[in-house]
Amino acid sequence: MLVCAPLLDVGRDPFLAKDPLDRSQPPAEMRASRPRPWRARTPSLRCTRRLHDVVAISNLCVDVLVRVEELPGANPETLARLVSEVPSTSHWEVGGNANFLIASARMGMRGCAIGCVGSDAHGTFLKHVLRDEGVHFQHVAVDASAVESDEFDAFETQTLVCYVLVDQQGNHRFCSAYDFGPWPLLGGRRDVPRRVRQALANTSAVYLNGFAFDELEASLLDEIMQEARLDGVDLFFDIGPRAFGLDERPAVWKDNLQRAVAQSDVLLLTHEEAIAFTLERDPKKAAESLLQGMHTKWVVLKDGPYGATLYTADGRILHQDAFHVDVVDTVG
Repeated sequence: MLVCAPLLDVGRDPFLAKDPLDRSQPPAEMRASRPRPWRARTPSLRCTRRLHDVVAISNLCVDVLVRVEELPGANPETLARLVSEVPSTSHWEVGGNANFLIASARMGMRGCAIGCVGSDAHGTFLKHVLRDEGVHFQHVAVDASAVESDEFDAFETQTLVCYVLVDQQGNHRFCSAYDFGPWPLLGGRRDVPRRVRQALANTSAVYLNGFAFDELEASLLDEIMQEARLDGVDLFFDIGPRAFGLDERPAVWKDNLQRAVAQSDVLLLTHEEAIAFTLERDPKKAAESLLQGMHTKWVVLKDGPYGATLYTADGRILHQDAFHVDVVDTVG
């Protein structure tokens, strides 16, 4: 999002900008071919003014940096050894959607993180960082005993942790439960809690990435996306590394991602992810393929130091060069 932000004109609120593709004033042909679902909402769910600019769903984790002489294999045995060690908190960083929300907060947006974070040290660290950065946090209970309730105070699980292994040459490798399961990592909850519905009804946009499908039941994420659409909320979906290796996974994995793509207004991928997911070697053709989604208006292809390119449903192509920064750490 930081790379593509200039494309949206950071000088204005990107969710309120009067763009030809703005969902508040869609072109006539779009209104005719893509009718917008609507239903009456319970008055108590929506505030007069939306509380959030963006709500990010799940993928809240802590990255733990581990220096090693040589990169070990990323396997369950390595993960078990890393879990048994307790690195200093000076090696901890927030990861996943927390980074996106912090970046959006620093751009002046009102963000809300919705996910499951434990009451352990990692969870306390993550919540403190979000609070200090001005990001609202909403815990979602996933324990089976809380499935039918709106209880959000029972932190019944451990915070998800991703270990970032870095060797002496600066090469890195990730090792976490995301790689080994069992999936979904936070399975158990299949309904959308009332407080989540309230957040969806009071935001301008929802941000979701592919790792959410590692954490939560696909049916729950489908319902969240449908709920957001019914509330007139723009959906941003970043497929991420889950675009790779789909041929080696059960077909349901790709089906889940394809449904999310079809539901989303804006898709964000790297060039490599777009090629892997669409099997189109040409980035422009890959973007055109992704724009066939039922609701897709924009596709942003990120290309690292070369910037990002925006492809729109009405045929526009806009490129933004990358920002010039002093490189401190290439681990993402």
